[in-house]
Amino acid sequence: MREKQIDERLKAICEMVPKDTKCLLDVGTDHGYVPIYLIKKHLIKTAIAADISISSLQKAKDEIERNGFKNKIQTRQGNGLQVISASDKVDTIVIAGMGGVLISEILEAARELIETQAFTFILQPVQAPEELRNYLCRHGYVIQDERFLKWANKYYQVFSCRFQKTSMENNVPDICNHKADFAQKEEKVPYYYELSGKLIENPNDILLEYVNLQCNILKKIEQKLLNQKKENGLNEMQQERLSFVVAKKTFYERVKKNASR
Repeated sequence: MREKQIDERLKAICEMVPKDTKCLLDVGTDHGYVPIYLIKKHLIKTAIAADISISSLQKAKDEIERNGFKNKIQTRQGNGLQVISASDKVDTIVIAGMGGVLISEILEAARELIETQAFTFILQPVQAPEELRNYLCRHGYVIQDERFLKWANKYYQVFSCRFQKTSMENNVPDICNHKADFAQKEEKVPYYYELSGKLIENPNDILLEYVNLQCNILKKIEQKLLNQKKENGLNEMQQERLSFVVAKKTFYERVKKNASR
C-alpha cells in the first residue's frame, strides 16, 4: 500500500512529540494522520484519536483500519480532553488545526485534570497564536520549544509546553522591554505575544519573511492614519490605533535588528 504523505504542518507537529511518548491523545484528529504517522514511524506506542465530529471520527477509523493500526489507536468521540481520564495514562496531547481561542478554551475546561497530570502539549493554532500564548503565559504553562513555518502560503507556529504553575512573565520576549508594563495589560493581548523569545533568539528565514511582511503592512496603516490626522484629525479610537500600530511596528523592527546581530 502506498504510504500516506503528511504535509509540512503536520510533520512539524510530529517532530515535536517526545520520543519517550507511550500514549498520545490527538484532539480534533480528523483523518487521524498524526497518530498514524507516529505509530508507523515507531515514535509512539499507542494513541487515542478523538474528535467531536462523528463524521470526522469515522474518517479516522477508516484510515486507521486501512493502515492496520486498530489495535494500537483507539478512537473516541467527544470534546477536548473530556474523552480521557487519568487511567488512560496519556502523556502527550496534540491539539492542532483550531484557533488559538478554542485551544485555550479546551485547556481551561480540563484544568483540573491537567493540574494533576504531567502532560506534554503540542499545540498548533491555525489563527490567533497570540491569544493562545497569552493564555499559556497567564495560566502556569512553560513553552519548552516552538517552531515557525510556512505551508500552503500561510504561516504557522507550533508550541511544545507543559503545565508547571510558572510565572506569567517567563514566556514574554526580553526584546520587548515591557516586563513592567506586562502585568497591567491583563484584559488585552499585547503585540509581543505574537512571537516568543525562543523564536526571536533563533529566527529562521521564514520568520524574517513574516516579520518583513508585517512591517510593510504596518507602515502602510501608519501612513494612512498620519495622513488622516493631518487632514481631518483623529478621534480617540483612531489615535489609540495609531499608537498601537507604531508600537507594534517598533517591536518587529527590534526583531529584525536582533536577528542581524
